[in-house]
Amino acid sequence: MDLFYGGKDMCLGWTRFHIPENCKGVEVVIGIDEAGRGSVLGSMIYTAAFWPKAENEAISKLGFDDSKQLKEGVREQLADRIKAHGSIGWIIAELRPEMISKEMLKTTPTSLNALSYKAVVWMLEQIKDSPNGPIIQDLFIDTVGDPDTYKSFLQRNLTSCNQDPADWNYTIEKKADANYRVVGAASIIAKTMRDMSIKEWIYPETVGDNATGSIDKKFGSGYPGDPKCVEWLQRHKSCVFGYPSICRFSWSTIREIIEKGAEEGIAQMKWECDDEDTGGAPAITSFFGGDGPKTVKRSPYFINRNMKHIQSFD
Repeated sequence: MDLFYGGKDMCLGWTRFHIPENCKGVEVVIGIDEAGRGSVLGSMIYTAAFWPKAENEAISKLGFDDSKQLKEGVREQLADRIKAHGSIGWIIAELRPEMISKEMLKTTPTSLNALSYKAVVWMLEQIKDSPNGPIIQDLFIDTVGDPDTYKSFLQRNLTSCNQDPADWNYTIEKKADANYRVVGAASIIAKTMRDMSIKEWIYPETVGDNATGSIDKKFGSGYPGDPKCVEWLQRHKSCVFGYPSICRFSWSTIREIIEKGAEEGIAQMKWECDDEDTGGAPAITSFFGGDGPKTVKRSPYFINRNMKHIQSFD
């Protein structure tokens, strides 16, 4: 299963990867943007939108713009127009909160920028390697981080199978979603998908035999600056699990709440490499120790609660 695909052909009513007949075997322009980057809840959605270069002038007149500057009703109308247009294609990459947390909390963490770059590489590989797929000519990207670093990453990591990325024209800059209509179209799709995903989120914690109770969706936008989101985070703290899996545990907002909640009984997490990064290898001094009995360090969760063994099963 692809890392950014989720194993589903449909994403909330949208085909995750759509190549219209008018884009097959012809030169296309591609725009790339994301939605949900700064949110503490839910997925980050990346989208690449594309259409024939020969139709760029005509399609650019349809009103696509930075989704953040559009009212919700207008954005939904434009999303429907994109979906119904015979010459506009797209691919959607979803970075779920569990994956973001896992990658950013590894011993050697992957930054959010690096995850973004990898998602873009994945989308471009799918487009260029499709049978009789579009021929990528001009690429417009709303940047995260330094544009030169971004371009260098793409050129190092994209393969030259079928199409050579060195031949593409790259435009990577801030505010590309407002300056280039094809990036605006990608922004509209990404924002539409992000809003739909957060609205229709299914909490795995509330279904099945191990359901832990109800979790509401009164979290507003899901961004840490939203008062509704702040209230939701306070309402759904768990002493054992911290938060539901919709949360990005790598965000400082979540980490600080968990750390400050130690006195309230919230379990504290400590990685073995926090004190000394040994890369998983035993310390050199361990090879010179005696053969005496070894003790296992107990988790702070049990120590803080004064929990003791009452029976040995040895």
